[in-house]
Amino acid sequence: LSTWESIEGQTNPADYRTKHARLLFDCGRYEEALAEYYTLTNDETNAVALSGAGKCLRELGQSEASLSAFEKALTIETNYWLLYDMGKTLMDLEEYESAVTAFETAVLLFGDYENLAQKKRAQSLYLKGLNDLSLGDEISARASFAQISNNTSAVFEKAEFYLLLLR
Repeated sequence: LSTWESIEGQTNPADYRTKHARLLFDCGRYEEALAEYYTLTNDETNAVALSGAGKCLRELGQSEASLSAFEKALTIETNYWLLYDMGKTLMDLEEYESAVTAFETAVLLFGDYENLAQKKRAQSLYLKGLNDLSLGDEISARASFAQISNNTSAVFEKAEFYLLLLR
């Protein structure tokens, strides 16, 4: 109830709609949140609405549309969470190299969140390595596994295991 009261007190309708959409998303009501974000995307310069729509679309299993929304938002604004969420969508699409690039860019531009993005980068490299193995490309798989740093212990240990197997 206190959340609704704080939202209803907004004087700017766009702020109200953004907070309402975020609340719907946080409650797992992705279709309703998406509809709310879409009312805000009429303004082609609203990166927050485009990013929110991208997150909803990803949760609804529409990864291609999600990626499109994130790419459009990136033409307006670049921020850590936008790059991070885009990287997660790229992982869903099994575009691991692009996901690694998104996470690396997030780390490079916004070091405050470095640990979180490094973990996702490591996870992307690990999945890329597994994908390379499934395609029979042991050299690329080895290269992907070798790039995973020791500061992401669980993924690092898995990568180390595959590196030992590939010797």
